[in-house]
Amino acid sequence: MKDPGLQRERTGLAWSRTGFVMILVALLSVRGGVAHASTAQLVAAFLLSGTSGVLLYRGHQRSRYDDDRDDVVAVPSRRLAMFTGSVVLTAALLHAASVLPRLLPALGG
Repeated sequence: MKDPGLQRERTGLAWSRTGFVMILVALLSVRGGVAHASTAQLVAAFLLSGTSGVLLYRGHQRSRYDDDRDDVVAVPSRRLAMFTGSVVLTAALLHAASVLPRLLPALGG
């Protein structure tokens, strides 16, 4: 099903917005990692910053595709969405592993 409107531009903007938000979270992870000397947060920041670069590139690239090449675009986009989801999940687990040891003494008594 083809969208005669601005689907390419909307999709490219969505990838770019996701990349910018990921850069922001990566910067916050660097701040937390440096402040608490947490290697896990710095690794999460590294993963997020790399993925954000890929997303920004994909957003720029996606808006330049022609309408007749949608079948070529769909599979890489699905793969990138799966990769992005796994990076976000990994970063969330790294953040939890970093924060949990500091949080447990405060909760325990």
